[in-house]
Parts: sequence; C-alpha cells; structure tokens
Amino acid sequence: MNKLLQCLDTVINRIGACVLIMLIIISFLQVVFRYCFNNALSWPEEVCRYLFIALAYAGAALTMRSNGHLRVDVALSFSGPTMKKIFNIITHACSLFYCIACTYLSYDMMLEVKDMEQHASSIDMEVWITWIPIPVGFVLMAFYAAILLAKTIMNKPVPDGTE
Repeated sequence: MNKLLQCLDTVINRIGACVLIMLIIISFLQVVFRYCFNNALSWPEEVCRYLFIALAYAGAALTMRSNGHLRVDVALSFSGPTMKKIFNIITHACSLFYCIACTYLSYDMMLEVKDMEQHASSIDMEVWITWIPIPVGFVLMAFYAAILLAKTIMNKPVPDGTE
C-alpha cells in the first residue's frame, strides 16, 4: 500500500511540476510578446487559467495527503488523547464526506458543461475538458481523507501537516 501511495504522490508531484513549468513558460511568453514585441497573444491568459485550476486541485490533494489543510484546533489543544482522537475522526469523516459530495457535484457539473458543447474562446478546445481536474482532484482528496480517517481510527501515526 505504501508503494502505491508513493507512486501516486510521485505522479501528482510530477504532474504538478510540469503544469507549474508550463504556467511559468506561457506567462513569460505572454510578457515577452506584450512588452517586447508590442503584440499580445490571445491564448496564454486562458491557457494559464486552466493550468492554474489543475495546479490548485493537485496541490489540494497533496495537502490532504499531508494533513496540511487549514484548521482551527483550539479544542484539540485543551483536550485529552481520547477527545483528540474523537475530534480527529469527526474532522476526517467530515472531510471525506465533503470531498465525496464535491466529487459528485463537480462531475455532474462537468457533464452539464459538456452537454452545452461550448468551446474555449481563444483555443480550439471544448470547455468541459478544463473541468476534468476538479472531480479528479476531489477523488484524490477523498482517497487521502479516507486514509487519514482509517489511520486515526486504527491509532496509526497521521502526518501533522508540517511535512
């Protein structure tokens, strides 16, 4: 199981790194064309927006993996080990159910956008394709939330979000 998780992390990290590099290159290209050649390209802004969406959901999945999402843990600071475990179980269960609901809703929305048959304004691509990272990101977050929940229930060490 650990090898599968490490492989998945590696894939997500590499995809995120490639998307970030593409984002930087395309943004730089737009700046060069706009200010050096005084001729702005029409497509980089839209492509960068779509790449940023993919990068955000890949990052959110990796943040869920390391248990690093923002939370208020005042109650945890003043509670004993049993209550900490209960609070963490509730937190991870709520995260899991939220990610499952968002997966369903974003997938449904993606299909609705697909039925509209819209095309991106500056590139020849259907808009629904740009929605794919959203349900995929939520599936990954739900997967990682389920792992955190299982580890918490079985008293196995859970990352503290600083890794």
